[in-house]
Amino acid sequence: MKILFILLFFLLFGYSHSKLIPSETNCLYNLILSSGNKNNYKLRNDSNWGYYCEDYPDNFKCEDSTNLLTSVILKSDSSVLYSSSLNCFQKDNLYLNLNLFTFEVNFFFQGNNFKNFSFELTNCVIYSLSKPIKNVNSLIINTNYIFSIVANTTIPISSIIELTSLTIINSASQDLNILYSNDLDSNSGKSRIKSLQTESKNVPNLLYANSIENVNFSLASTVKNDLSNLTTYTNVKTLQLNGNSYSYTFPIDSIKGLTRLNTLILNNIFFTSPTDQSIDFSTMTGLNKIDIKNPGSFSTDSIKALPVTSLKSFSINQCTIKSGYPIPGLFNRPGSVIESITITNCGMPDHLDILLPLANSLRYLDVTNNPLKGTISSQFCKLQTLKLPSNLLIMGYLPSCFACHYKNNSILKANLNPAPTLITTQNCTNLVPNLKIDTLSNRTILYGSDLGFDSSYFVTIPSTNDWIVDIPSYQFYRNATDITTFTFTFIYPGISFTLSSGGPAVTSVYVSNIGLLTIIGRGFSYNISATVFTILNDQYCSIRSTTFDTIVCQLYVYNNITKNKIDATSILKISGQPDYSFNVTYLPDFTNYYLNCSEDCTGKGFCDRNSGQCICNCHDKGSCDIRNRVCKCETFWLGDECTIPDHYVSSVNAPNILGGNVTLIGWYGYDHVNPSVFIGTLECKPIYEISTSTIICYVGAGSGVKSVTVIQNGHSWTGQNIFLYNNTIMNCPNDCTNSTMGICDQRIGQCNCLKPNFVGPDCSIEVVQQPPKSNTTVDTNSGSTDLNNDKTKYTIKITKLLELNFNNKPINSIDLLENNWNFKKINASTETNNFYIFNKIIPSKCNITFTIEEIEKDKEFTFADITFKVLSGSIKLTIEISNYTYDSGLNTLQLQMESSVGTTKTDDTSSGEQCDIANIDNIDEKSSLNYVTITKEGKTLFGRFINRALSDQRPTYISSDIVNKNDSSITIGLNLPHCINCIIDPEYLDFSILVQNKDYISDCKSGDNNNNERVWFLPVVIVVPVVSATTIVILSLVFYTKYRRTLKLKLQSLMDPRTIKMNDLN
Repeated sequence: MKILFILLFFLLFGYSHSKLIPSETNCLYNLILSSGNKNNYKLRNDSNWGYYCEDYPDNFKCEDSTNLLTSVILKSDSSVLYSSSLNCFQKDNLYLNLNLFTFEVNFFFQGNNFKNFSFELTNCVIYSLSKPIKNVNSLIINTNYIFSIVANTTIPISSIIELTSLTIINSASQDLNILYSNDLDSNSGKSRIKSLQTESKNVPNLLYANSIENVNFSLASTVKNDLSNLTTYTNVKTLQLNGNSYSYTFPIDSIKGLTRLNTLILNNIFFTSPTDQSIDFSTMTGLNKIDIKNPGSFSTDSIKALPVTSLKSFSINQCTIKSGYPIPGLFNRPGSVIESITITNCGMPDHLDILLPLANSLRYLDVTNNPLKGTISSQFCKLQTLKLPSNLLIMGYLPSCFACHYKNNSILKANLNPAPTLITTQNCTNLVPNLKIDTLSNRTILYGSDLGFDSSYFVTIPSTNDWIVDIPSYQFYRNATDITTFTFTFIYPGISFTLSSGGPAVTSVYVSNIGLLTIIGRGFSYNISATVFTILNDQYCSIRSTTFDTIVCQLYVYNNITKNKIDATSILKISGQPDYSFNVTYLPDFTNYYLNCSEDCTGKGFCDRNSGQCICNCHDKGSCDIRNRVCKCETFWLGDECTIPDHYVSSVNAPNILGGNVTLIGWYGYDHVNPSVFIGTLECKPIYEISTSTIICYVGAGSGVKSVTVIQNGHSWTGQNIFLYNNTIMNCPNDCTNSTMGICDQRIGQCNCLKPNFVGPDCSIEVVQQPPKSNTTVDTNSGSTDLNNDKTKYTIKITKLLELNFNNKPINSIDLLENNWNFKKINASTETNNFYIFNKIIPSKCNITFTIEEIEKDKEFTFADITFKVLSGSIKLTIEISNYTYDSGLNTLQLQMESSVGTTKTDDTSSGEQCDIANIDNIDEKSSLNYVTITKEGKTLFGRFINRALSDQRPTYISSDIVNKNDSSITIGLNLPHCINCIIDPEYLDFSILVQNKDYISDCKSGDNNNNERVWFLPVVIVVPVVSATTIVILSLVFYTKYRRTLKLKLQSLMDPRTIKMNDLN
């Protein structure tokens, strides 16, 4: 067991992977002996020892997998080294750094057995490089004395083309005077040399050395002014020429065709003064970098054009610039990709503004050691590094992109060098960061303003070190999207921001009493201008403040919103993020929450985001009152879950006074639990039929006007005074005087006068003579109509629209006399009459349109199966009320209209005496034809109207109330039935102005002696529901329910609510 343990220990710890194989050990042992420095090493003449790499790690490197040497660093005492001393090493690309060796003459030539070794020789003696160098990868020769390489040697190009690189560095005080000659031709072997860095007495021809890409020549002092061989450098990518004391003509003609040249470096080459703007680099389309130092008389003034679409870096030092032309003139061109500009020690004069405008791609600008002065523009904020002169006073204030990060920033202070008095403390209000994801590039992007000039200006939690500057001060990115939320701390101002690229999310919204919204969540922006909150068709909430988790904004249309939108879709838009849509209940002093329900609310209502519970199972017949968490039922429905029909009666077909079947048209739903109907106090039974739209029942004898009550499903509805027993025989006024004067139409109680010269309700008034012609005046502001004849004026106007509750008490009133009507007139033609059309919209209530038509010829109208004749000279008034919003389904409307009589102004009115007072007789609401007479100054205005309406296309009774009456006017209120569409047709009111007798003498005294002798008869027809019989007033009502939802319904759907589509409810 003990033996096994020792063996295991030896296997694990006793064997080193750095031990050389025996042949490699012997080879190295012999090399050390030949160097003459064996005393520096503990040598063992034992091929099995092989621990050089462990004992001397600074000198020898081993490859563990092969146990071969990879690197040898060895110093000699000037011993001679033969190639055979290295042939025994087996590793390809072995690196040999040899110091103070003397190489035998043919060391690098034919006969060695090197395996593509790389040599770095320091202060070694090399006798010849005149033959092709074999089996060597790269050769670096460092020397600090002239005789390392035989002076005035010539190196043919053919001797180096099998290398990959040749570097000869002269640290001595004298030139090596190496001359390169090109002995290649088209039959020469393939060249593999890539890099040539050397001191040279000439700029050699590189024809057929097509593999050379990098050339760095240090020109010896004996080199003549000849750079023409540069034309053969067609494959060279990097060209560096280090000068001497000779002057040269700038070789633009030799290099302008080098389209593959990427980098041009010219150091200490004294170019003779070229003509201004004579140097054109624009054909060198592959040129990426130009670096010129101490160029003599050459400067940017000499440059005509640069390859702006490829050049990214330009540097010139120790030159003389006469103006500030170079920055905007050379680099700010269309398509410019310049990133770095250095112009130092060039005497650039004038103001800092001569540097502007900068190219958008520029990131680095160094203009130190130039006599510049002026103000630092905010355009410099897009530079990652800005270096300004240190010995000049920079005027003005620092832009916020610099000042925000200036404190304790030694690099920024050293680069800008502003006067201390120009630095002001700033609170960094413009430092506004945002975060987003670019899915196309798979990048996380930090963007905003005053963010700093590189990623050292901030730290993040979670910590990452992979942020890359894209646009300094404005944008950074990282090539990953694995983290969506960061906290950024900007080091110098000491400000922290939490940002998320996952988009916004809202957890609560508080609505104050004044419409100030506080939105709580995450992923918001700090940038007010990048945040937009909209509701209700682009109505905006003005952003007051915004942070990562809180937005405060003000609604400017708050009152309208809270009236019209209980739960409105709102959209939060943040620049760079997807739109975030969510619902907000805009109730004052209300907090919206956004919770998920723990159970499925299917069939149980919907998930209340404020409580996380299922509420408002409204069965698709209502909406939810979010604050009270109850259903607000739609039209036709009642109850906690909107399952009870909200029935009503829209029209009544009543029997006569003897009793009989009653037909009630309306809406009664689909369920009829315990139904009953009452006409006044009498129960209407039995009920023969009950459906969604019709009830037919039997009522006993009675008379007069009654209310109707319908009870079903535990819900009662009453229509006040909507039932009128029909009289079997209707009496006419004064029995039409006698049988020779007129015949009574007992269906409607109307006299048909027999004698042509007698008219009036009872045919008793005689037409004595043709009266003077009257004229009609329509007020286009108020919509009132005046009929003027002689000194008498009759005025007709609609005055108010009232909403009455169940007790006939007004709860809403709309003044229709306000001068805000929209008016247009359509003039009469041969086939049509004059039309005056008025329209006004009452916000949130209704639209009212009425039309006044002047009747030029006698016309007949039929209403409710009764035909009436309307005489010429009449006026027909059509009134339409649409989209009225009821506060309750039990409420009704009353339209009030006024007729008045007065005296027109004359020239003889100075006495101030009042003429004869008008006498107005009342109407009888129980008669189907009611009469109104107004008597004044011997003239009688009389009229008739019918108390019927079409409700949902069916005739029904309507009542009228006298609202007000005095000596010269009467105001009547028309009570509309509960219906979806109502047509009131009081056109059958004939109003005539008749002379009572020939001997009438006015109580008004007048200077006109003929006034008391005027005897005339004037037939006048006034078109209003109360004081007109030969005109038509049509009132169409499309109403809102008590739930304030508009019903825009087709006529064919009026009687059957099952055909109503909810899409029609707006």
